[in-house]
Amino acid sequence: MIVRRYEAATEEEALRKVDADLGPRAVILLTKQEPGENCEVVAAINPMDIAPEGSDARRRDEAQPTGDLASVPPPREPPTSPLPNRTTPGPPAPVAHVPPPQPDASLERESVGGPDFGAPRAGTRRDTRRGTAPVDDSSWLTKIRRGLAHNAYTDGQASARETPAAPPTPAVSIEAALRRRLDQHDVGEDLLESILVTAQAHAGADDLRAVLVEAMRPHVKFADSIEMVERPSVVALLGPTGVGKTTTTAKLAARYALQDLKHVGLITTDTTRVGGSEQLQAYANIIDVPCVVAESPDDVSSALLGYSEYDVVLIDTPGRAAADRAGIADLQALLHAAKPHETHLLVSATTRRADLWETARGFHELSPGRIAFTKLDETTVFGDIVNLAHHTRLPLSYFSTGQTIPDAIEVATPDRLARLLVSQRRPFYC
Repeated sequence: MIVRRYEAATEEEALRKVDADLGPRAVILLTKQEPGENCEVVAAINPMDIAPEGSDARRRDEAQPTGDLASVPPPREPPTSPLPNRTTPGPPAPVAHVPPPQPDASLERESVGGPDFGAPRAGTRRDTRRGTAPVDDSSWLTKIRRGLAHNAYTDGQASARETPAAPPTPAVSIEAALRRRLDQHDVGEDLLESILVTAQAHAGADDLRAVLVEAMRPHVKFADSIEMVERPSVVALLGPTGVGKTTTTAKLAARYALQDLKHVGLITTDTTRVGGSEQLQAYANIIDVPCVVAESPDDVSSALLGYSEYDVVLIDTPGRAAADRAGIADLQALLHAAKPHETHLLVSATTRRADLWETARGFHELSPGRIAFTKLDETTVFGDIVNLAHHTRLPLSYFSTGQTIPDAIEVATPDRLARLLVSQRRPFYC
């Protein structure tokens, strides 16, 4: 990822510089302007997304489709080849010239099933091929427009005549819809039945999401955001490799530093992965917060002494497989030195259920207090969020929904989880 800073008198000028330098695919990470000073913009882009100035790829990115159906010509019929003739062809017979038939306007109006909602657009062209009738470029578009207008007209007349229908009996429809949604999202069978039993007490409601919120309360716990119990509040993020611990650490740091205006410090112990500590340090430079690299438990203790006057200290730990007992023991030593107030176990929403169970079992001895799910934007099935939270009895803390810092993270709530589960397995960003 390429990260650059830009300064200009106004934010608009700075954004123009970003667009001219990095192109339209650049991501704005930070915009800051103090009174009487220039506007500062921090932007980033994947090196693969940078197209050379004047190249065809960049021109395609900058070109936007007009979306005007009238600009699209109607499809042409492919020329048909004559059937083979088994007899010896004779001389061609003279063919009398027959004028092409003219379309009947009344028939055209009748074909759309309703009154004339507008005449065809002026301007036709004649096909240059021999023996073909004049082709009206706008006839197909006109029929579509007339059909849509007729449907809107008839629907409006019907709705004006009809009386409001009585709502369906919610005791049956809500339970059936809830069962279908939970089954689509692969909620465990026993847990699904327990949720449905709880939902019967709220069957009189007509809002599926509201019923699910109440039905999940006995089965799934939720935690608030990081609690500021004392200074500093120490928070450790654990999890297997590749779940996004470093990115999540940067998101939380940016949210508390830039939005909540807290004094935030970072500690990275991810010194085994190539570029692990450098990645968090790069984020820290952008957010303008300190970051200390700790290679041992003693380094963690020393770093915490330096952060004694800070509000929040976030600790990014190296990823470890659940079956890596030596790696889990190393994490245990780091946590013993850090003595965190909160320990969040990060897991990916794209992980198979069996692997989620194995991860929870392997990290159990580290006593995580909360579960945060990442990569919700990379799946359309969210039932295992409920399954794991119910299985471990640990509260859900955060949902991470992409790579954008700090926006792509949110506090896990019953309402948000219910909205995901009634989404009929649509993509998260829809």
